[in-house]
Amino acid sequence: MADVAVLSADAERGLERAEELLDEPQVRSVAVFEPAGVGLDPSRVGVRHVAGDPNLEIAYKEQGLTFRLDLSKRLSRLSRCQGGSSERQRLCQLVAPGERVLVLGSGIGITACLIGAHSPCADVLGVERDPVKNDFASANIQLNKLEGKVRSISRNLLDVADLGLFHRICAFLKFQPVENLKPLISALAPEGTLHFYNHESKEQFRSEPVVMDSFARICGDRSVELTWRGRVPRRSIAPNMYRVGMDLRIA
Repeated sequence: MADVAVLSADAERGLERAEELLDEPQVRSVAVFEPAGVGLDPSRVGVRHVAGDPNLEIAYKEQGLTFRLDLSKRLSRLSRCQGGSSERQRLCQLVAPGERVLVLGSGIGITACLIGAHSPCADVLGVERDPVKNDFASANIQLNKLEGKVRSISRNLLDVADLGLFHRICAFLKFQPVENLKPLISALAPEGTLHFYNHESKEQFRSEPVVMDSFARICGDRSVELTWRGRVPRRSIAPNMYRVGMDLRIA
């Protein structure tokens, strides 16, 4: 992960391995992964410095933008988060001139900033529940000189009623029933697009998406059309399990 090496929690020869890694020219610091239930914040996964430079701040670069994150405060998969870099590039290419874009579960601002920088959108709003990640997002917006076009706020991800209408909503949400997403339909402008992400097995992916009936119910009088469906990323995220993205056009 950039110039900070992160060892697994069960890594054998921990400190010895850390010293070996520091001999690599690209490694300045070594940390160990700590699962939820241990570490400084037992409520979440994290990392703990074990050798080298105690500063665990890293810089991640994508499509000409730079994103900073202090791993001692929050751990993120960065390039693999939010569907991965290929999905972010696809989203940028879909945005039409003048669109308002809402990114839910925006993390440290990667997707929101990339859409703001590489699409003809009018503006992008990122919503992140975690205030620490939101602070990093705001800093990354400023770092990439996107103030005025991209914003990030911290609140419940489904609390969107007072944010206005959006032409496109990217919903990077933890798995939950489709019925919970009804507030997003109200926030979507006519003929807007909802980018929805789900977990499916290989067999489920080969079949018709079972969530379409649920979306039809929460959309009420508004028709819903599936315009795209694909694995993001293409490789599995667990044995026989894929993250599947769906583009839904809501009339």
